[in-house]
Amino acid sequence: MSHVRILPNPVANANDDADGWTELYDRVIEKLKRHGVAGGSPKVGETFPDFSLPDTAGRFLSLRALCSDGPVVVSFQRGLWCPYCSHELATWAEVLPSLSDAGVKLVIVAGEVGDRAVSLHQLAGEDAVMLCDVDHGAALGTGLAFHVEDEMKERYRAYGLDLGAIYGSDGWFLPVPATYVIDAGGTVRYAHADADFRVRADPRDVAALAVCLR
Repeated sequence: MSHVRILPNPVANANDDADGWTELYDRVIEKLKRHGVAGGSPKVGETFPDFSLPDTAGRFLSLRALCSDGPVVVSFQRGLWCPYCSHELATWAEVLPSLSDAGVKLVIVAGEVGDRAVSLHQLAGEDAVMLCDVDHGAALGTGLAFHVEDEMKERYRAYGLDLGAIYGSDGWFLPVPATYVIDAGGTVRYAHADADFRVRADPRDVAALAVCLR
């Protein structure tokens, strides 16, 4: 059973290739894969490393506590500024009621804080748990973060995207979008992490798997 699909870019237009975005993404992603980015992230059968992060109200929640009464789905996202993330989160919002009815928590982890994190939470749905990965600490700890190189920095800045301002840090790290299903014992039962941020787990397939673990 396949759990992966390529999500369409909601803001794609005829000028994308002319502007060189596809070529740039292809080149950057090929380099990330060559260097094994996300290759060391948690795998099925492994124990997911615990972390503790603040939610949008500033309350610190640990993954271990969130898993204590049943399986959770953990979704690492780049942020609301990323159209692929927005598209995926909107799909999570569609399946969130089925997760909630089954007692499965959806945990969104992203580096954005403040109003940006609140907007992410609203997009995913109020029943989701939104955790703010300040300075991408959890993503770094799970092998999912990488440093943005100068060429991509300048392209983002020219497009009006200053990740330093968005994340409140000048470290210029980005997380690899990733999805995990983790059971009550903390064991990874499903894992998808791809350095190509355009390729995502299908929330509908992942939700069906998580519900079966309840």
